Amino acid sequence: MKMKMKQLPLAVVQALSISLGVTALTVAVGPVAMAQSNASGNIYGQAAAGAIVVAESVDTGAKRRTTADANGRFSFNGMPTGNYKVQLLSGDQVVSTRQVEVLIGQGVNASFSTGTQAIEGVQVTARRQTIDVSSSNGGAVFTAKELEKLPVATNVAAIIQLAPNTTRGDARYGGASAPSFGGASASENAYYINGFPVTNVLYQVGFSQLPFGAISQAQILSGGYGAEFGRSTGGVVNITTKSGTNEWEAGVAADWTPASLRGKEKNLYFANTGDLANASTDGKLRVL
Repeated sequence: MKMKMKQLPLAVVQALSISLGVTALTVAVGPVAMAQSNASGNIYGQAAAGAIVVAESVDTGAKRRTTADANGRFSFNGMPTGNYKVQLLSGDQVVSTRQVEVLIGQGVNASFSTGTQAIEGVQVTARRQTIDVSSSNGGAVFTAKELEKLPVATNVAAIIQLAPNTTRGDARYGGASAPSFGGASASENAYYINGFPVTNVLYQVGFSQLPFGAISQAQILSGGYGAEFGRSTGGVVNITTKSGTNEWEAGVAADWTPASLRGKEKNLYFANTGDLANASTDGKLRVL
């Protein structure tokens, strides 16, 4: 038994083609994935479920507000680096405050007690050293205050040498200005200032620098960094610059390197071999 297939009208065919095309496009595109910023940090913590938490910048007064979820977790993502007051609110009243410092590419914990029983507390004043459990980055972060106290040369190359798993590069490759991370080549590193790549685009060796006093934070990554850093299989140098605050600030810096305090290089001479073939070099200066 033969069945005849009726031909569909052209308008119906076109409508079905458009519908199927839009459906396929929707499936193919899916949700948009947002890349992480490489010039900011995060604040996270625990509070009572539904509690209102406000993060306020100490330097600029900028505020962000969020509400703890059903499990009591809250987070502020993409926060500019600097010092913050994290406040727990009850209505319009501040019931608790945490002082934290947001570091570039890292998260800081600002949890509040979720217990309902009142207890007596002991206040301890000290600097709190924390381990960032929200990031898998391997390396170190240095703030402007730390760099002022460290006895290092006033350049980015000196900061890199402070981080673990780094070493000076080959002198023919740029020396300290082209370091090696984890044994990788000096041409396999990436350098960023405020999220903008400043690596030498021709040779991938070296980078654009800025005045040392303009550095707010320097992040030296030697492994485990995320997808926001590209074109590198060695390490990453990620720098943020200082920005204006609500307070007037000024400073003066001077560097002095007197020649009288410099070490004297030892002159090296060719050996006296007595061989006529070496007559032009015997006893002559080799390295000044």
